[in-house]
Amino acid sequence: MLSDKVKYTMIDLEKIAQKEKLKSLGIVGSRARGDSNKFSDYDLIGISDEVNFKRFNIGKDIFELHVTKSILDWQHKPSWWYTLEYVEVVIDDGSIERLPELIDLWQSNYSPSKKDIQNNYNWLVSVEQKIKGANNKTKLTFILTTSLWEILSGVFISKRKPVPANSDMFRLAPSVIGVDNFNKLICGSLEDKKNVSLNLISNVKIAHNQTINWTP
Repeated sequence: MLSDKVKYTMIDLEKIAQKEKLKSLGIVGSRARGDSNKFSDYDLIGISDEVNFKRFNIGKDIFELHVTKSILDWQHKPSWWYTLEYVEVVIDDGSIERLPELIDLWQSNYSPSKKDIQNNYNWLVSVEQKIKGANNKTKLTFILTTSLWEILSGVFISKRKPVPANSDMFRLAPSVIGVDNFNKLICGSLEDKKNVSLNLISNVKIAHNQTINWTP
């Protein structure tokens, strides 16, 4: 069976590159990592003289093409770095093959802004109060469900990591908060979800507070 890269590079992807006047074209995301399934999109990045985004179909497969003028433009989109860590080159002017090395450099120098830390801290203080004050299971379930993203985001921020995009959070969160904690948050009892959430919030608040009050 042909790999995704072989299947599309020799036929459709090179035609896409020619049609869109791309200097470089690469496959990123789950298709490049090798953990895709039959429902996964094909995430493509390209280099051209014009910034562009297109979503289209080839047969039953869905493609998303993100075009920038320079590979360095991705430096300003930290949430995408996790998607771009693995790339399969289709055509290249020497830009895309540098991407994994550049991302390693960007990540090593990354630090969330003090404003982002303060905003997340304030939000978690509010959520913590709501969780502790929930007086019935329905209300508690709603609070925990709608707060999950911000709680997980807070963990990434507290560890000086970019907050992942939606498509990467489920994949990455277990390695950051621990598989057991993650399983309890997603599949555990209501009491498990509450206890894990409050414990994560407490740890994140401590880390945030140290950063907010730290002066060089």
